[in-house]
Amino acid sequence: MTTSQAPAETAQVRLAPPGPGSLSWDLVGRWAILTMSLRLIVLQTAHPVVGAGVDGHSDFRSEGVSRFFHTVRSLQRLVYSPLIQSSAEARRLRAVHRPIHGVDGQGREYRGLDPDAYAWVHATLFEAAVALSELSGEPLGEDEQERFYGEWRALGAVMGLRRKDLPETVAGFREYFRETVESRLEVNDVVRDLLDPAAIRPLPPPHVPVFLWDRVWPPFRRLAVGLTIPTLPESYLRRLGIEVTEADRRHTQRFFAGLGALVNFLPESRRYLPFAAAARRSATGSHIPASRS
Repeated sequence: MTTSQAPAETAQVRLAPPGPGSLSWDLVGRWAILTMSLRLIVLQTAHPVVGAGVDGHSDFRSEGVSRFFHTVRSLQRLVYSPLIQSSAEARRLRAVHRPIHGVDGQGREYRGLDPDAYAWVHATLFEAAVALSELSGEPLGEDEQERFYGEWRALGAVMGLRRKDLPETVAGFREYFRETVESRLEVNDVVRDLLDPAAIRPLPPPHVPVFLWDRVWPPFRRLAVGLTIPTLPESYLRRLGIEVTEADRRHTQRFFAGLGALVNFLPESRRYLPFAAAARRSATGSHIPASRS
């Protein structure tokens, strides 16, 4: 596929980050969202353009941990900042992706600002938050999903997505997501490595001794892969040739049920990543009205 069109700088939907009291502020900044990280990265890099860009222009196999934390901070800035700062972060991301281009192993040209790929990455973040709520035993109702999706499309406008890049309703989104998984996503070397517990050995984070990292990383990777695989869409698992047992599913279900219970046990101020927690505190002093009814 050859694609040269970049996301429009000016979108046709409401241009605004979510803001205090939104469902996005309630859901996206929680520590628990990090448990969906591997699932997110797999679904994103299974897109041929994203996968080719990551494989050709990223050192994720050795620098994956530091890049991951940069990505988390970027998402927090997009969601929890006022429009001027959120827009600046969106421009920075477009500038980072603009030089990325090349030809993949099948001879297809790709570009970092491919609109289809850019929209898919944004879409997977919405779907991950919805999936996490369901896995944790507190699924979003239909009205909540519509509200959250409206917020997410508005944030997409800040990032340069056009109205046509994502469906307008949750029902349309579900069909778009299903069709993309079934007909667009591929199994590539990046995905294979992400789901192979032994394939990726990144450098340790700053201030973590190498000897400790070498002990912690392998079991952590095995756990992350084992918990992630049962959450992937069935049609993509079939393409991967992976069979998930009932024991695997029960293990994953127990983990996320326990995670949901832990989140509910924690005081609200402890549920959020630092940037999100600080934004929530500053928005109303020390308390933000509950965004879920």
